[in-house]
Amino acid sequence: MNYGTVELELVFGNKTFQYCVSPLLATIIIHFKENDKISSAELATLLAVPPHVIKRKIAFWVNEGVLIEVGDSTYEINQLGPHSPAQTSAICFERDAAIPAEPPQEAEDLELCWKFVVGMLTNIGAMSLKRIYSMLSMCVGESVPKETAIKTYLQKRVIDGHLEYLAGNYSLTTHQKIPKSN
Repeated sequence: MNYGTVELELVFGNKTFQYCVSPLLATIIIHFKENDKISSAELATLLAVPPHVIKRKIAFWVNEGVLIEVGDSTYEINQLGPHSPAQTSAICFERDAAIPAEPPQEAEDLELCWKFVVGMLTNIGAMSLKRIYSMLSMCVGESVPKETAIKTYLQKRVIDGHLEYLAGNYSLTTHQKIPKSN
């Protein structure tokens, strides 16, 4: 169900970042204006939303660099602001519609990369975007998409529940992990 979008301007120092997000994403970030630190459990209770949904939505803000995890599922505003102004201004983020579709060849390359990512995260464990991209570059070679495309693709996988993003690292969700044979 689509409840529309909310346009937000977030100010960090002398820089302004514009976002077009779902009402739930906007509500989450607005709560941080009123509270220095807040846990995902508190947000889930305040907003009457299941905790796993709140964690997925918080992962968006963490991935953008707007929030940082400061404790066990406790978050605060990142005083340094988002990671990259060029990538974060005027983002329109909705579960299915707002992340731009990849060109056909890039979509195929991303699907190929996904198989490698699942293997890496299964065998190595949680990894940062930089490390994932570096290993993909070695394994896949020239057909590896740009790092920004990988980031967007991994972000989609977080939203879809295939990955978790915590403390700057991606990992497979519990139901995604492949059991090791004895």
